Amino acid sequence: MIFLIKGLLIGFTIAMSIGPIALLCIARTLKSGRLAGFSSGMGAATADGFYAMVAGLGVATIIRFLGDYKSSFFVFSGLFLMILGVKIFLSEIPPEKISASGKDYLKNYFSTFALTIVNPMTILSFIAVFGTLGIGSDGDDHFSVLSISIFVLGAFLGSALWYLILCTGIEYLSKKFSSKSLTVINRVSGIVIWIFGILTILSIF
Repeated sequence: MIFLIKGLLIGFTIAMSIGPIALLCIARTLKSGRLAGFSSGMGAATADGFYAMVAGLGVATIIRFLGDYKSSFFVFSGLFLMILGVKIFLSEIPPEKISASGKDYLKNYFSTFALTIVNPMTILSFIAVFGTLGIGSDGDDHFSVLSISIFVLGAFLGSALWYLILCTGIEYLSKKFSSKSLTVINRVSGIVIWIFGILTILSIF
């Protein structure tokens, strides 16, 4: 139970950081509603859960692969963010939200999953967390795998909970603003996401 609680707290805290994923969820919520934003957040939460599992189990091959190609991943991630930033900046928020279909939700999910999975910093964060908490270091293999699995589940649920709260709050607040005001907010989000893309690429130098 303690590992589940730790996972919830860590997953929630890591997801709370205001970065490109959060801004992307906000932009999609403003345009198409809470589910559009939340489906994006779930993609990131799934990737976080995967990397938490890899870090906890110490899958050296994957960790080494990410380290060897870290620069390539940063470039890909940065370009992806820059493209998304421009796309969001150029879009306008209509008076009535654009209805999203199941295909749109899947597209949102996989785009943020891909964006998070190519970011080596995600797994490095979880490696640091596992090292600090001492999870999986008790010498009992069965218990280690079990404790890690429970922690990963907690991290996923904590991350998902944050994105649900974020998107629900943004949808509520969006009703207080005009479509013109929301378009301005959307464009600011696009600019910031584009800047994140530039900084991601520059971080390899």
